Amino acid sequence: MKTENNKVGIVTCVSMSNFVKNWAQHRNLDVRIYPITNSCFYSVKIEMLSYYIERAILENGYCILNYGMCNESISQLKDHYAGRLSVVELDNCYEAAIGTAIYQERIEQGHIFRNPTTMTCWQNMPTLEVMQPVETGLYPAPITFILENGEEEKATSYVNKLKSVTALDYSVEVLNPQPHFLEDKLDQAYAKIQLASYEEDETRRLIFPFSFHNSDEYLYILDKHDNLVFSPYVAPTTPNQICEKLLEFILGHQTDSSFKVIDFDCLLKQRGLYLDKCKRFANRSSLTTEYEILQDGQSTWIKEILWVSYDDSCSISSICGRMEDITKVKTSEKSIAESYTKECLLRQALQDETKKRQAHLKALVHEIRTPLTPLLAASDALVNVSEKGTELYNLASSIREGAETLNNRIHDLIELERGKIGMLKLKMAQYSVEDILDELQMRYTPIFQKQHKHLTFCDETPEAYIYCDKERLLQILTNLIDNALKYTKAEDSVSVAARVEKGFLRFRVTDSGAGVSACMIPDLFTEYGKLSGGNNLSGLGLGLPIAKLYVEAHGGQITYNPAEPKGSEFAFTIPLKTISENELSDLRIVNEHSNS
Repeated sequence: MKTENNKVGIVTCVSMSNFVKNWAQHRNLDVRIYPITNSCFYSVKIEMLSYYIERAILENGYCILNYGMCNESISQLKDHYAGRLSVVELDNCYEAAIGTAIYQERIEQGHIFRNPTTMTCWQNMPTLEVMQPVETGLYPAPITFILENGEEEKATSYVNKLKSVTALDYSVEVLNPQPHFLEDKLDQAYAKIQLASYEEDETRRLIFPFSFHNSDEYLYILDKHDNLVFSPYVAPTTPNQICEKLLEFILGHQTDSSFKVIDFDCLLKQRGLYLDKCKRFANRSSLTTEYEILQDGQSTWIKEILWVSYDDSCSISSICGRMEDITKVKTSEKSIAESYTKECLLRQALQDETKKRQAHLKALVHEIRTPLTPLLAASDALVNVSEKGTELYNLASSIREGAETLNNRIHDLIELERGKIGMLKLKMAQYSVEDILDELQMRYTPIFQKQHKHLTFCDETPEAYIYCDKERLLQILTNLIDNALKYTKAEDSVSVAARVEKGFLRFRVTDSGAGVSACMIPDLFTEYGKLSGGNNLSGLGLGLPIAKLYVEAHGGQITYNPAEPKGSEFAFTIPLKTISENELSDLRIVNEHSNS
């Protein structure tokens, strides 16, 4: 299969594209040039090289690769495209610039050609750098080889500028470039192409299954005579027949009732507008489309990138395309979209339910506390006007105690409900850990003395400040200490300690009571769960769940561990916020001023 005008595509390193173009013009060769990025600057993978080579072969019939053997993939490509691809035999840009003889001479002298680099002489610049070996075995001073282009004075100025901005001792050596060397190499590669074109069987079909990577991609070309040529990357594993049938279907070569393109009219309209733009304005941009194909009840999604090639008269010579099977991508996108829609619906339902519960909570608080408020006020008034020891005083005290207990139970229930629906709000401020523990000690010392129990606070209380909701932090410690009081007997002891650990303040409440049986430990922080074996076990069993709620709201954790030799230990952490000495001094001044 010979192409019109016996064209050849040349895939070349972008740094040499101008030189290759001039070479072709001087020899009156009808070639098409495909510049590709430098392999010495970027990691050019075999997939990119193969794409340009296949495109050059499809659009022209044959390809010359002028890229240098610095890319390890080239040896594989040479074998794979034998008969269609001719490679310019060069190691790198340096050899192309100064020739094999001088290049090998410098290598034998121990010079190291710096990498990454670019063959700057082909960009009309005068520099090419290597590293000069020295007796110490190091390479501290690069020598700049100046490639002669008639501007030796400019080259020397360039080197002097380098010296002024670096501490390295640059020196100059003038070398004459040998452009004929690369021209000879290109002539040899072109001669191989001509020989392959002459010997080729006219009936041979242009198909190159490419197996270096796993991809559902295809390149094809449709010439102006409607001759269709495919070049599948992975022919055995991809639905090549679908793509071939698709193009035949679009061209109107055949009709098949089992083969249907969704929104086919829209697809034809897009193509028509694109090709009309190309015909009228020689448009160089590409057209990207995605469409769904139904065949025998199965759906296949194709992504296609379409572009056109022009002849010397700027008429369209062929239409080229790249097809990709994106069925898996579309299936994943659909699954993600469905999951997202489902998540949105669930989130909306959760928000609606939260609003309902918030409204219910507000109504519940109002309905319960409204009758309780006058009860508390009336019982306080009766206690104040009654004489101690009388029957009226005892009745009033009993009513007040019951009302306060009921108020506390209601408060606990409301706090738990607020935590569940995200309405719990913390009043955060900075407090001294020492002051918080002193307040607890003053509150509980009389109670422990009355019950003949021992309460101790760790003497090593850290002089730290904690950023927290003080009332709720005190509530956590109060719940834990109250629990310890319930499950200890006379002469038992309870200790409270705090210390800094890895950015957290760790509180511990330890008692020498009966402890917790192993079977009950998993339900310790469960709502309405109550332990057995304690004294005065009134309440709803909400102390530990509320403590857990407050701890986690602060960003900490609460745990239980058996104490040795007996008893229980509850510990929880609160993130610690330290302050500087200046801030501490300011706080002391503020406190002294407020006290005075």
